[in-house]
Amino acid sequence: MDIIKYSLHKPVSIVVVVLLLLIFGILALNKLPLQLTPNVSEAKISIITAWPGASPREIEQDIIDEQELVLKNTPGLLIYEAKAQDNLATITLTFKLGTRIEKALLDVSNKLSEVNNYPDNVKKPIIKATGESASPVIWTMLRTLPENPNDIDTYKTYLDDHVREHIERVPGVAELLILSGTKKQMQITLDIHQLAKYRLSIDDIIERIRRHNQDISAGSIDIDRRNYRIRTTAQFRDAHSLGELILIADNNRLVRLSDIATIGFSYAVANSFSALEGTKGLIIGVKPENNTNIVALSNQVEAVVKQLNAGMLKET
Repeated sequence: MDIIKYSLHKPVSIVVVVLLLLIFGILALNKLPLQLTPNVSEAKISIITAWPGASPREIEQDIIDEQELVLKNTPGLLIYEAKAQDNLATITLTFKLGTRIEKALLDVSNKLSEVNNYPDNVKKPIIKATGESASPVIWTMLRTLPENPNDIDTYKTYLDDHVREHIERVPGVAELLILSGTKKQMQITLDIHQLAKYRLSIDDIIERIRRHNQDISAGSIDIDRRNYRIRTTAQFRDAHSLGELILIADNNRLVRLSDIATIGFSYAVANSFSALEGTKGLIIGVKPENNTNIVALSNQVEAVVKQLNAGMLKET
């Protein structure tokens, strides 16, 4: 068919086609995502394992080496990086371009389940869909109002428990990086003279608290036509219940933890602080998921932050 001849004989049809192409082109243009650079990123997964009180050498020997044995054969793995530091083991896995992050997460989770000989007191590994070295693309700061006398560092627990979830629910947010601040914790201050008096060591106190601070399942029992599950609840709920922990019990004496220690809630020692233009605050960095449009993510996070400022944060 001669397109020129057809156009001359059917001018109305050609005009309609051109208008349709123009309309659909404008609609498509408005829906195109805006971004400074294209998304060309490798799939990265970080594995963070905490072991309180452990040295870097112990972290490497008992955690990183054990995890490496099962992770090195993960399908599609390109680069394996590990870092041992006090109390923490961090492994970053980089996969080949084109690897689906969902499948990689499943493979890594299955591999980690094969490690079953962790030392005592090692926390469950945390698997994140962004590498440890991935940089936040959005930064914001939480500050107190001028009339608030409280130190902003003491709001980290509140930030983790009440604010964090609102930002992490935004589509495209992988995780938050929170700098500075100190968390609320239960603190036990031991009297060294009382320890010496009763011939107790700090290790004895730690072992007794760890052994008693757990809920234990005791099975089930059938009564008539009903089945009841039995469970002993022994976890410490407050400072009073912890102070009632019996350390020594014999015919002559009964020594509780409250007899040799002062127990109460306070804040951990802050090891850093953040400030902007001379004002202290909690810095929050937002890490994106792979292939997330940064402009759209910034707009959504900004809307959530404004909503928080006008609502729950204003009332705190």
